[in-house]
Amino acid sequence: MLYFFRVFILYLILFTALGVGIKIGFYQWVAQDMKGDAPVLMEPSFHMAIQSHLIQNRQTETGLLLAGMVAQNRRDWTTAWKNFSALHDKYDQNPQIALRAMTLALGSGAYGDALKIAEGLQASYLTQVEAGGEAYDMVRLMLAFQSIKVQDYTTARKQISSLESEALSSFVKPIISVWVSAVEGDTSLSAPQDTLSPLQEYYHALALDYKGQNEMATAIFDRLSKENVSERQAITIAAYYDRIDQREKATTLLNRVAPVFNNPLIDQVLKRFESDETVSWPDYTVVHHKGVDSAIAMALHDFAILLEEQNALESALLFSRMAAYLDPQGPSFYYTIGRLLKDQGQKEEAFQAFLQTQAGDPSYLDSLSEAISIQMDDAAYDQAIERLNATIPMVSGMNLAKVYFLRGHVYRAQKQWENALADYNATENLARQVTEDGSLPDSLWAIHYMRAICLDMLDRWDESEKELTSALEEQPNHPVVLNYLGYTYADRNVNLDKAAEMIAKAVIQAPTDPYILDSMGWILYRMGNYDGAVQYLERAARLDPYHMVINDHLGDAYWQVGRKREAYYMWERAAENYDPEDEEQVRLIDETRRKLKEGLEPKEAGLQQSESGDKAP
Repeated sequence: MLYFFRVFILYLILFTALGVGIKIGFYQWVAQDMKGDAPVLMEPSFHMAIQSHLIQNRQTETGLLLAGMVAQNRRDWTTAWKNFSALHDKYDQNPQIALRAMTLALGSGAYGDALKIAEGLQASYLTQVEAGGEAYDMVRLMLAFQSIKVQDYTTARKQISSLESEALSSFVKPIISVWVSAVEGDTSLSAPQDTLSPLQEYYHALALDYKGQNEMATAIFDRLSKENVSERQAITIAAYYDRIDQREKATTLLNRVAPVFNNPLIDQVLKRFESDETVSWPDYTVVHHKGVDSAIAMALHDFAILLEEQNALESALLFSRMAAYLDPQGPSFYYTIGRLLKDQGQKEEAFQAFLQTQAGDPSYLDSLSEAISIQMDDAAYDQAIERLNATIPMVSGMNLAKVYFLRGHVYRAQKQWENALADYNATENLARQVTEDGSLPDSLWAIHYMRAICLDMLDRWDESEKELTSALEEQPNHPVVLNYLGYTYADRNVNLDKAAEMIAKAVIQAPTDPYILDSMGWILYRMGNYDGAVQYLERAARLDPYHMVINDHLGDAYWQVGRKREAYYMWERAAENYDPEDEEQVRLIDETRRKLKEGLEPKEAGLQQSESGDKAP
């Protein structure tokens, strides 16, 4: 009895020390400068194998701390924020924990909570002498943007001037300064700015445009239009030139960037310029005319895109959230937020962000497509159809065509081939009505491929083959289209030489795709090159070891080269991994089971008559 009591006391001491150690280590960790975006590295544990929102943590100091750290390690912003916020409210008023809670609340889009924590830190901590440091710049930014929202620009200037991070300050200060100057009528707006980056110069020119100071704005845009600009910046500058009756400059700029961005809008604008017609520019080209908050929000969003390109996803999300806080209707803001959340594995939060994109937003269709994709991943097909049906009355023109295209995808995923085919046909008809010459836009070339699948599933192979041929005319080296047509030829035992050429091209484009490697192996099998077939099919099986069709094909190839024991093993594995929802597997399973009992008959190992009348070698 005494032994067990001693063991109990020992474990109690160990676990108490562990809790204290974690707390101390955490305080040291949060005090470090927040310069990197790598998630916190923690030792593996049972909790790491569980989704953070399923962990029923105890509402103790250590429990909240651990739950918050696990959630943050998973980039689950909402759960992490709630745990750190509760930890701060219930147990510990340490400003570092409050800072962490505020940052996580901001990343979750809980702006009211983030602002409340920031104001608390300002009142209780940042007013102290030598308090804060660079780590608290996010608090200062949050407070400055709140001041801008309520048009208290004097306070906003002071808050921005207190930023301690040179990198952050050098980006934010000039942009906010020129826009506050524009609103307040400060003469410094017109002063030369020799130390600005191209992005800061761009927003300086927008501020000058906002104030009607076109001479200086034009000089800046003339300089920028000769440099590398983003697609949206190029279109915005061209729209500015159009407004001030300088279409020649707009034409020169758009002709220079058109091959880079391949945007149909640019081509349409250039055609309208040629015929001297009025151009309807996107709303985002004048969104800065709404005022300082909208302009600064766009700058923050542009900065977020730059951070995303550097793979600094957490920082990019924070700046995107601040942009949406300043201007909830900002162009593409929620599309960017959703994309960043999706890249961090936060599918449900990403879905909600995509849904916040409004119908007039330039990224509305992209957001809708992402949302529908998430619903399809969750097999929520009926909800996806309902969402698309509700969208149809809200859009027109090319956007309407794309909605039908999306709905066709959902029907195709449900194997409702007739409905999918009808929607793909509607997509083409609508798209051809919109284009000036009645052609199908390059962006919708995949209609041919999608329609081919539907026709093939409806046993309308001749029509399907024509669609696949049309798809290859549009995309002659697309590995998926090459594979589909080449494999179908091989499966039907026709046009084998042509099929081999197609799949060889596909292998070059996608050398690690197991299905394309399987197609190459199966064509070689059909052509009697069994040793070559084994090589490709083994590679395919290594990449996808549980795919029924790949294993079945490899079993056939093993049999032909005399490796009959391995052939039975592969057929058995194929039967064990049979998917009754897959049409091809349904077609093959009875034959696979027969081969397990009887093997391949000698006639099956010899020459086979092809459907085209040509003998396979």
